[in-house]
Amino acid sequence: MKSSFLRTVVLILAVWAAVIGAAGSAYLTVEHLHLAGQSEAEASQQEMGWFDRVCTAFATSSCEKVSQSPWGQFPFGQAKGKPSIPTAELGLIYYLFVLCWLVLIGQVSPTRWWVHLMFAACTALGLGVSIFFDYVMWTQLDYWCPICLLAHVMSLLIFIFALLLWPRAPLAPTMAVFVPTQSKGLEGEEADGGLAEPAGVSLPWPNWRAVWTTFLVVALASGLQHFVWMTAASKIQIKSMKWASDYWKKEFMRYNRHWQHVYMAWTFEPAVPLMLKDEPVRGPSNARHTIVLFSDLQCPACGKLEETLRDHIVPMSEKYGGVKIIFKHWPICTDCNPYAQRDLHPRACLAARAAEAARILGGDEAFWKMHDLLIARRRDMANAQQDWFVDRGKELGFDPAAFQKAMDSDEAMARIRAHIEEGENLGRGVVAEDKLEDLKVNATPTVLVDNRRLRTMHYRKAWEMILRSRPAPPPKPATSKPESAPAAAHPAKGHR
Repeated sequence: MKSSFLRTVVLILAVWAAVIGAAGSAYLTVEHLHLAGQSEAEASQQEMGWFDRVCTAFATSSCEKVSQSPWGQFPFGQAKGKPSIPTAELGLIYYLFVLCWLVLIGQVSPTRWWVHLMFAACTALGLGVSIFFDYVMWTQLDYWCPICLLAHVMSLLIFIFALLLWPRAPLAPTMAVFVPTQSKGLEGEEADGGLAEPAGVSLPWPNWRAVWTTFLVVALASGLQHFVWMTAASKIQIKSMKWASDYWKKEFMRYNRHWQHVYMAWTFEPAVPLMLKDEPVRGPSNARHTIVLFSDLQCPACGKLEETLRDHIVPMSEKYGGVKIIFKHWPICTDCNPYAQRDLHPRACLAARAAEAARILGGDEAFWKMHDLLIARRRDMANAQQDWFVDRGKELGFDPAAFQKAMDSDEAMARIRAHIEEGENLGRGVVAEDKLEDLKVNATPTVLVDNRRLRTMHYRKAWEMILRSRPAPPPKPATSKPESAPAAAHPAKGHR
C-alpha cells in the first residue's frame, strides 16, 4: 500500500485493534484473579457490565470458566498455590507491545524494512498463539469465551494491518534538486554548487534510539500492569478472607438459632477434668448434673446468666435429678488475671477478693451471700474502691478490719489465681495442644455442664435436653496445678 492516506488509516485501525485486544485481555486477567467477585452471592448482587453480558450471551459461553480452566494460567495446569501468571496477562503484554510499537514507531522507512519485519514476525507469532488457544477452547473445554475470541480476532487484524503497513516508497517521491552551496575543498578553497539533500525526504526511520526506547516503554508498561494485578490480587485475597470470615459468622448465627444444634454441639464437646473439691457448691450434693461457671462478679452478662439459672434452670432441673452450681473466678481485670487482654471490668479483682474474704471468715454460706450481694450491686461497683467492698462485708456482719485483712491475704489471692490458671489450662492433657486455644477460658461467662463446655446458654429446650440426659462418668479430676506459667509470677497490682 503506497497511499500515505490509506496507510495512516490502517495505522489508526491497528492502534484500535491493539486497544480492544488489551481491554479484553485485561478483563480476562480480572476474571482469573476473581476481581469480578469472590462468591456467587456477591456476583449476583453486582450489576453486569458490557463484558459480562457478552461473556454470558450464549448458553455454552463463560469467560470465567475458561479463565479458571487449567489453560487459564501459565505454566498450564500449574497446581494451586504455586507461582503462575494468568494466560490473559501474557496476551495483555503482547497487545501493550503492539500498541507501543504502533504509537512510538508507526510507519517505517523503506530502507529500514528489516525493522518492520521484526514487528510483522511478532504479530505472526501472536496470531499463531491465538489459533492454538482457539483450538484448545473448541476441542478441550466445555465452554467457550467470547472475549477470548474477540481478542484473537484482534490478533488476526493486527497481523493483516502489519502486512498492509509494509514499508514502500511513496507514490510521488521528491526528486533530488541541485542547490548551490558553499563548501570548502580539500585545500580550504570554496567550491560553488553541490548536491543537496532531497527536499521533503526525511531521514530513515526508525533510528536505533527509537527502537530501544520502544522496548524500554514496553518493559515498563508490562511491569507496571503486573504490579497492578498483583496488588489487586492481594486486596482480593484480603477481601476474600473477610468474606470468608463474614460467611462463617453468618453460618454460626444460623447454626446458633437452633437449640438442636446447640445441644448436639454440647454432646460433641470433650469432657475435661475440673477441680471440684473444696469449692463452694450451691445445690444438693447428690444432684444429677453439675454446672461450673468461670465468671466475673462485675460482668453484666454473667449476672444475667446467674439470674437465668436461679429463676429457670434450677427449677427445671428438679424433675430431672437436680443441679449443683460451682463458681470459679475469672476476672477480666489485669490486677489479678495475667491472661486478661484488658481491664474490661476494672473492679472485678477487688470483687473476687471480697467474695473470698467472706469465705475465709464465714465459710461457703458467707461466700454465696457475698456473691449474691455483689451480683445484685454490680452496677454500683464501677468506681468503687476497696473501702466500698469492706462496707459490703460490714453489711453481712463482718468486722471491717478483719474483712480488709482477709481481702489482702495470700489465701484469698491464691484461690483466685488457682481458678484463673485452671481456666487457662482447661483441657490440657485431654485434647491435643492445638485444640487448647478453643477450650480454655478467654471470656466470661464460660459454662461447663457435666464437664462439657456449653457454647450457648439461652435456649431453654437445649437446657432441658441436657438435664434430661444421663451424664457420663466424669473424667479423672486434676490433682495437681496445671502446667503453665504460675500466676504467682504476676503479683496483684495496687488497688484502684
